[in-house]
Amino acid sequence: MIVYFIRSLTAYKGWFFFLVIISALGGLLELVFPLGVRDLLEEGVFLQSWPVLFRKIGFLALVEGAVFLFSLLGSYYGGKLSARVENDLRMTLFRHLTHLSFAFFDYSRTGKLMATLMGDISEAGDLVSRIPGDFAVSLVTAVGTIILLLYLNRPLGLVVIVLMAFKVVHTIVISGKLRNQYGRNRREFGHLSALGEENLSGIRMIRAYSAEHHIIEAFQKVADAYLRAREQTFFLGAYFGSSISLFTHLIQFAILLMGVFEIRRGAMTIADLVAYFLYVGVFIKPAMKLVFFVEAYQKSMAGFRRFYELIRVEEESGKNLPPLEAPHGTIEFRHVSFHYKGLPDVLHDLSFTIRKGETIAFVGETGSGKTTLLSLLLRFYDPTKGHIYLDGKDVADYSRDSIRKAIAFVSQDVFLFSGTIAENIAYGNLFAGMEAVQKAAERAHAASFIGRFPQSYDTAVGQRGVRLSGGQRQALALILANMTDIELLILDEHTAALDPKSSETVMRITDKLVKEKQVTSLMVTHNLRFALEYGSRLVMMHEGRCVLDVRGEEKQKLEIDALLKVFNEISVECGN
Repeated sequence: MIVYFIRSLTAYKGWFFFLVIISALGGLLELVFPLGVRDLLEEGVFLQSWPVLFRKIGFLALVEGAVFLFSLLGSYYGGKLSARVENDLRMTLFRHLTHLSFAFFDYSRTGKLMATLMGDISEAGDLVSRIPGDFAVSLVTAVGTIILLLYLNRPLGLVVIVLMAFKVVHTIVISGKLRNQYGRNRREFGHLSALGEENLSGIRMIRAYSAEHHIIEAFQKVADAYLRAREQTFFLGAYFGSSISLFTHLIQFAILLMGVFEIRRGAMTIADLVAYFLYVGVFIKPAMKLVFFVEAYQKSMAGFRRFYELIRVEEESGKNLPPLEAPHGTIEFRHVSFHYKGLPDVLHDLSFTIRKGETIAFVGETGSGKTTLLSLLLRFYDPTKGHIYLDGKDVADYSRDSIRKAIAFVSQDVFLFSGTIAENIAYGNLFAGMEAVQKAAERAHAASFIGRFPQSYDTAVGQRGVRLSGGQRQALALILANMTDIELLILDEHTAALDPKSSETVMRITDKLVKEKQVTSLMVTHNLRFALEYGSRLVMMHEGRCVLDVRGEEKQKLEIDALLKVFNEISVECGN
């Protein structure tokens, strides 16, 4: 994990080392002021001429000005470096998440992922600026201070070193406790973020069932757990910071006691003692920075650990497979079985062929495996047994992107982005202009309802299309499908949430799209009339098996009552 963090800085190594150098120079220059004061005291302030005094004081002022300049540059460029590394890490994680399998998202909560994508990475980015700005300066200043203390008076310097060694051991112990506590903080924050995102996304359902009190109590419980974790962290942080104050007074007391002893035996001057006290002040600043750095390091590493755990999750397999060139739309399922992780099979030894240009309607009770079957064709998942062929080629041998580009997918739960109508339609072809968008809407016979909006194609649809009706959202999804050169159209209960009139409208649009593009289409529906009227073939599913497969005249002879009877009896074997 540490190696990965260091590698994330390689693109900015020149910038990083520049920060280390100017920070170290600033730290070294801070050591000059106490020596200058000692020099003035030893030579006698009242015995020197004003020009000499002004020259020496002016030199010290220039040194402090240089310290200010180095500090300014370090803070500014350190902040920029932190922001850029943070942005790189965030883009790396986001890019990685978009290529993870659907199985990963089945077991992950969006709120937790967002907490890592935003909060945890921000903590890691903050550490980048602290390494040269806090750690490097503190290290140089502390080491330089020790050397000068030993130079001024070795016995007194040794006493200070012993006290510092004790503090280092103490810091290591507290650092381990802080690391564990910050890890707990990030976990609790992830739970809180996930619960908040989930409840706000489902606020309509919550209000509809008057469940506000219940979800507030649930949120309060998780928020309190996060609060308790933070309070424990505050105690450790306060204890750690207060120990620095105690440590400072111990050093001052030791210097005063030993200093008086050394002066009385003639091994030290008053000027040396004043310089010692000034160096204690110089030393406390980097010591405090080291305290904050240790705290920031533990906090950042707790967040970076969550980032690293996600980045190590394997992406979808087959990324380097060749593309499937120009598929025509003939599909074959050959002895296909499938089960979700840790669950029994939901599809059992399915075998059938779908000819090019066919519209096949899948019907069956909820949970019979219809949607899962479509997910396998889209390669959201891979079969646990058997194979799926497209134009006689095993889809597992080709890249997922090339297969999905040949397929338009319209589901019951249409997802629209919070942009305009035109932007959502153009998502089907990112290089299309407004003219192509309008033509696609006209071909889908949806231009009329778009034109009724005051801002027409520039109308904002709201988050997830909340400002549009269900029928309008489905119409936009079909227009989007019309924007691409597809060979397959998958419709998963795309009229289920609509009223009868809207359902008829959407089905007519769908039928025209299928006939105009001459595509192979697979339709999952619970509407048996739609299945008989619009499907050239009908397949009934039951418990992951195909129990009825009819086409042509045999399908035309079926009536809804007869189909319902078959649906209830579930007795016919699957044919090809």
